[in-house]
Amino acid sequence: MVTGITTYKKEATTMKSILYVGMDVHKENYTLCCYSIDDEEIMYKQTIVPDYKMILKYLERVRQHYHDEVEFVCGYEAGCLGYALSSTK
Repeated sequence: MVTGITTYKKEATTMKSILYVGMDVHKENYTLCCYSIDDEEIMYKQTIVPDYKMILKYLERVRQHYHDEVEFVCGYEAGCLGYALSSTK
């Protein structure tokens, strides 16, 4: 019997959490924290030295709590350095 419905192979997909990372950027230090819409919670607040390598280390530590199933949307406030918004998977 023909029903007009096409059969296809389904792939297993998992939903990734999206964490919004706010950065308060200063000459002496950066303060970072994450916000989750799913949990409606601010978490993982951390003050670090102003070095991009430390930001990457922070993101990797947070990623471990989500078993790699997380996407980051990062931004910092407008100021003399301008404004930036980026996303990492």
